[in-house]
Amino acid sequence: MNIYRHGDLLLVEVETIPEKLKEKKDGVLLEGEATGHYHRISGAIVKPIPKEPTSENDYLLGYLKVDKQAEITHEEHKTIVLPAGNYKYLAQREYDPQEEHIVID
Repeated sequence: MNIYRHGDLLLVEVETIPEKLKEKKDGVLLEGEATGHYHRISGAIVKPIPKEPTSENDYLLGYLKVDKQAEITHEEHKTIVLPAGNYKYLAQREYDPQEEHIVID
């Protein structure tokens, strides 16, 4: 299992992705709450989860299907290349002694 990090976005390779999720066409994986910048992917099928990420669903945002390779870009982070495969993507979280919460980028 391969794991990739891109700012406040975490990508984990998985065996399969749910088929019933609808495809999103704009390539946006996550919008930065603080900056308004976007994590975008090209070269992949994006299938977001239609509910808010929470600790109960492990901050899951959706799934990706990459046939050959895909690039993830963001204005403040170096571009990364994902090899072919299936991935789930999650909002990274940070530890706080009071509670766990999503990283704000």
